[in-house]
Amino acid sequence: MKYGYLIPKAVFTFTEWLGRVTIFGLKKAKNVVYERKIQYSNTDNKLYLNICRPKEVQEDNKLPVFVYIHGGGWISGMPESRESLVSHLAAAGFFTINIRYGLAPKYGHPLAIRNIYDALAWLVENKDKYHLDLDRLYIGGESAGAHLSATIGAISANEEYKSRFGLNEISKDLTFKGLLLICGIYDMEEAIASGFPFFKTFLEAYYGKPAKYLKDEPEAIDLSPLHFINKDYPASFIVSAAHDQLKGGSNTLAVKLKELGVKQIHYRETGLLAVHAFLVAQILPQSKRTMPKVLDFLQNGTK
Repeated sequence: MKYGYLIPKAVFTFTEWLGRVTIFGLKKAKNVVYERKIQYSNTDNKLYLNICRPKEVQEDNKLPVFVYIHGGGWISGMPESRESLVSHLAAAGFFTINIRYGLAPKYGHPLAIRNIYDALAWLVENKDKYHLDLDRLYIGGESAGAHLSATIGAISANEEYKSRFGLNEISKDLTFKGLLLICGIYDMEEAIASGFPFFKTFLEAYYGKPAKYLKDEPEAIDLSPLHFINKDYPASFIVSAAHDQLKGGSNTLAVKLKELGVKQIHYRETGLLAVHAFLVAQILPQSKRTMPKVLDFLQNGTK
């Protein structure tokens, strides 16, 4: 288990690099400004965030904020590969931060969550500098990033769950107006059963223990935000894809939110290229169909 993640990590890191130099960077929105490699941690200079914001902003206009959490099975991925996606959010009027939260196994559970809250603390401390409206704060991501976003959504609505993570005092009580959850993982046992390639290996790198311990150790349930959702959970836009083995988890989440009376939209993308985390590649026809619906949710809610 200690080194079993190395082969899938190499595969996914190569895929990440290939995507970055090909389709991930295409179709970036215009009229946006980037600021990169801003260190948010006082103790770890490898952790940083990137900003993408509208190029022109009225001086007295406070911007809504979107926090993006990249995927990659917790063991790969980088903010720079998601710039095309977040640029469209910025072009629509959002101040975005795109976080490098650290990769497993070094930055596993719960350290990745703590790192994200350190980045959120940076956001709180810099809200006046950038004229930000934290009453209109959103968070989201794809795949493992959707898992981390869903976890943070549960933390924000469930005080008992929040108490388990040892979070930054500056940011721990932030609330979110909405979540964007793209092809995510919400219950670990359901995800293992899905047959998604290498998933058990990814999980063990993030968890730091063999997957069999999920049933043996009471604290393992903390990995699955589905079990901590309540009626106060943020409104959610859930994206699933026809050719994604993890799509069942999105349906389970949507059903639970509906039962609890939480506002949600479950958008199911179809077609040959409706694959896992497709929205990262904005050049795909599926992404071109989905992105306007995402922006409508962020700007107008679930109506």
